[in-house]
Amino acid sequence: MSSSTLACRYNNDHNQWLELSGVSGNAGCFIHTGSKMILRLLVILSVSVAGLSRADTFCFTQARSYYEQVYCEVKAAGKGQRLPSFNDFKRNDEVVQALLLKRPAVNAGITVAMPKFGAKAPSPGKPLTAVAPAPRSPLDQCRFAAGRIVCGQAQFQLTGNKGNRSLRAGALDNANIMGLPAYNGALGDQGELNRYLLRAYRIYINKMLDIGLGGATMTFGKFAFLFGDLHDKGVDFRERFETMYGFLKKDKRGIGVSESVPANVQLSIADCAPLEEHMIACVGQGRNYIYLRSDS
Repeated sequence: MSSSTLACRYNNDHNQWLELSGVSGNAGCFIHTGSKMILRLLVILSVSVAGLSRADTFCFTQARSYYEQVYCEVKAAGKGQRLPSFNDFKRNDEVVQALLLKRPAVNAGITVAMPKFGAKAPSPGKPLTAVAPAPRSPLDQCRFAAGRIVCGQAQFQLTGNKGNRSLRAGALDNANIMGLPAYNGALGDQGELNRYLLRAYRIYINKMLDIGLGGATMTFGKFAFLFGDLHDKGVDFRERFETMYGFLKKDKRGIGVSESVPANVQLSIADCAPLEEHMIACVGQGRNYIYLRSDS
């Protein structure tokens, strides 16, 4: 299927996108203040219907920043027809992302917090093991064997997504909330903040498992980054995760998921850390892998 590419210009004086014209090759969007061009936005607006339909499925599982979450929310509201594909949207910096979202978000009744001047694109967070560095890893006695993690007599099996028939009754109901705790400590107290984030992350992982999305979780580093990203924009961390969880449950009620787990995952024990007694999280090439104890 061929896709067309659109070029656009944004006029800051009139707060609107100007002409959209079909062009060949990669297009650029331009912001103008009067006659002076101040920024070139590297936006490629692909309108391939097949590509968009897949990118919009469980959009919130792919969102790793505030503006990516708002993108998903706008698309879910049916007001993002002129937005670029999710992958193209992610290539822009925060200022561009905010401008792209501004008008469709208003149409959807969504308030968008604007970035601070000179904001930079999101950067990858630290891995899970950065939370509690120790001279000796608690997984030193563990090893990978036949796709499982073996720790003495305990075995941990990689989990994936689950179909709705495998979920507990009420898992996808509105009454099932994420329920993250509030952080009441000082942001400058890194130790206290890390302990809070790990506690909140455990809840997040268990809640994703609860609705059958254990194969689509974010790493701890990305979770921690999102906490900081939301705080910087004055957005409530717990409320945003409740919004995300609501959309994921809605998607899960109506969209099937693959229950297969990745084969031949290339991980070492150094990529892993225990989350709970029955759970180990591993990070490989930016992807999260959750292993659950299978011998209990």
